[in-house]
Amino acid sequence: MLRFGKFTRVEDSLMLLTMEKLKGQFRREKHFGIMTAYLPWRYESAWRDRAENLFAEYIVPWTL
Repeated sequence: MLRFGKFTRVEDSLMLLTMEKLKGQFRREKHFGIMTAYLPWRYESAWRDRAENLFAEYIVPWTL
Protein backbone atom coordinates (compact mmCIF):
# COMPACT_ATOMS: atom_id res chain seq x y z
CA MET A 1 0.00 0.00 0.00
CA LEU A 2 1.41 3.37 -0.99
CA ARG A 3 1.67 6.18 1.55
CA PHE A 4 0.87 9.80 0.90
CA GLY A 5 1.30 12.95 2.94
CA LYS A 6 4.10 14.13 5.16
CA PHE A 7 7.30 12.18 5.54
CA THR A 8 8.22 11.01 9.03
CA ARG A 9 11.66 11.29 10.59
CA VAL A 10 11.99 7.51 10.32
CA GLU A 11 11.35 7.69 6.56
CA ASP A 12 13.89 10.50 6.23
CA SER A 13 16.46 8.41 8.08
CA LEU A 14 15.72 5.31 6.01
CA MET A 15 16.00 7.34 2.81
CA LEU A 16 19.37 8.79 3.80
CA LEU A 17 20.73 5.40 4.85
CA THR A 18 19.51 3.80 1.62
CA MET A 19 21.00 6.59 -0.48
CA GLU A 20 24.33 6.13 1.30
CA LYS A 21 24.20 2.37 0.71
CA LEU A 22 23.32 2.79 -2.99
CA LYS A 23 25.37 5.87 -3.84
CA GLY A 24 27.46 4.01 -6.44
CA GLN A 25 24.30 2.89 -8.22
CA PHE A 26 22.81 6.40 -8.01
CA ARG A 27 25.80 7.74 -9.91
CA ARG A 28 25.32 5.21 -12.70
CA GLU A 29 21.52 5.19 -12.90
CA LYS A 30 20.84 8.87 -12.11
CA HIS A 31 17.29 8.20 -10.94
CA PHE A 32 15.45 7.26 -7.78
CA GLY A 33 13.69 4.21 -9.24
CA ILE A 34 16.16 1.98 -7.44
CA MET A 35 14.86 3.37 -4.11
CA THR A 36 11.48 1.73 -4.63
CA ALA A 37 13.11 -1.70 -4.41
CA TYR A 38 14.22 -0.88 -0.85
CA LEU A 39 11.49 1.56 0.18
CA PRO A 40 8.36 0.46 -1.74
CA TRP A 41 5.67 2.39 0.14
CA ARG A 42 6.19 5.67 -1.78
CA TYR A 43 6.49 6.58 -5.45
CA GLU A 44 9.89 7.27 -7.02
CA SER A 45 8.88 10.90 -7.57
CA ALA A 46 7.97 11.29 -3.87
CA TRP A 47 11.42 10.07 -2.78
CA ARG A 48 13.14 12.33 -5.32
CA ASP A 49 11.13 15.40 -4.27
CA ARG A 50 11.73 14.71 -0.59
CA ALA A 51 15.47 14.33 -1.15
CA GLU A 52 15.59 17.64 -3.02
CA ASN A 53 13.68 19.39 -0.22
CA LEU A 54 15.69 17.73 2.53
CA PHE A 55 19.04 18.59 1.01
CA ALA A 56 17.95 22.15 0.17
CA GLU A 57 17.80 22.81 3.94
CA TYR A 58 21.47 21.84 4.32
CA ILE A 59 22.83 23.72 1.31
CA VAL A 60 23.89 27.25 2.19
CA PRO A 61 24.20 29.58 -0.78
CA TRP A 62 27.72 30.78 -1.37
CA THR A 63 28.14 34.53 -1.33
CA LEU A 64 30.97 37.02 -1.05
